[in-house]
Amino acid sequence: MLPGVAFTALLLCGVSAVTVPPPTNVIVSCQNLKTTVSWKYSSPQPDTRFRVNVDGSAGQLQNETTEHQYDLSHFVWQSEVQYMGFHYVTVTAVQGDNQSESARSESFSFNHLKTVTKKCLLEFPPVDLTMTGTEATLSFPNPFHFYRELKLAVKRSDASLKLIISTDNGTFEHSCTMKDLTCKHDVMFPDGVEQCVTLTGWLCSRNCIEEVMFNKTGRICVSILDSNLNVHWIFAALMLGIFAFIIVVIAAAIFKMKACTMHAYNPMPNSLENWDKQPQHYAQDATKETYSPVAVTDESLSGSSEDDYKTSKDLGDDDNSSGNSLGFQSSEDYYQENEFLEGSEEEEDKDGEMMSPYDRPQHLQDIGGGEMVKCYTWR
Repeated sequence: MLPGVAFTALLLCGVSAVTVPPPTNVIVSCQNLKTTVSWKYSSPQPDTRFRVNVDGSAGQLQNETTEHQYDLSHFVWQSEVQYMGFHYVTVTAVQGDNQSESARSESFSFNHLKTVTKKCLLEFPPVDLTMTGTEATLSFPNPFHFYRELKLAVKRSDASLKLIISTDNGTFEHSCTMKDLTCKHDVMFPDGVEQCVTLTGWLCSRNCIEEVMFNKTGRICVSILDSNLNVHWIFAALMLGIFAFIIVVIAAAIFKMKACTMHAYNPMPNSLENWDKQPQHYAQDATKETYSPVAVTDESLSGSSEDDYKTSKDLGDDDNSSGNSLGFQSSEDYYQENEFLEGSEEEEDKDGEMMSPYDRPQHLQDIGGGEMVKCYTWR
């Protein structure tokens, strides 16, 4: 029984391992410096992931992803050793604890001298061919500085760029070092020859025993730089400066006119404007005399009845109608009386003794609203 059970378990494990299908169509793509690997998978599951393994002559890389592609650029362009080496990729599908068989890609390299299935090519940076007078100049940014991956890659100090420049009159070579920011070369075109070139080239290292090839360009023809064109540009710039100066002057003039208009505007109210024109009118209003009704009674009336008080009050009202009685006191008389009191705080009585103003005879006085106050006589 035990051998049979063991055989059954082994068979189940084998069947379980086979049930995870492998990826198919594992393809490496290299477009300029962008290097990727992609694959297809016919039986995806929610927990399916793919183990990507890069192997070759320049180290290994292993990682996992749930996508159907993986970017290899950071690995290939990490150093000169790696972009000059050759590589291949294997992809394995993983579902839970089970995995499929590995699917392998073709071998690839950027090194033209390697024996691989797929050879990758770089693209030239933008190339200019300009003509000044009778002389043509070919120029483009140095790939070692133009491409970030090449600039950051660890490389030998003798790395350089070799060029083959082809014209209708023949071919010639040129080179740039890593120190050159721009690659330049003068090109001579005989009479009757079309002023166009094509370029091929490669990154060279270790005396060119390793080479990264560039894709051949199309025909690049000259663009004429006429001296009259420079004059036209200078004239256009001069006119633009004059126009800008005129705009600034007009804007300054408008601003100054608005400032003067705002200064001339007087926001003072009309009532305040008339103050300095009619000062006497306001002074006369301020010096008009005002009168206050006052009722005066004798001290002996303090103990009289309410009827006597009313009689006294009526008397004050009658006097008020005459305008010249004790019932009214002008402001002028009031100030004169106060001046008299201030000048004679003490006064002699009938016996010749000094008498304080508070010892004088008193009487009640109505100050309005039925309120009575005690008053001191001074005469």
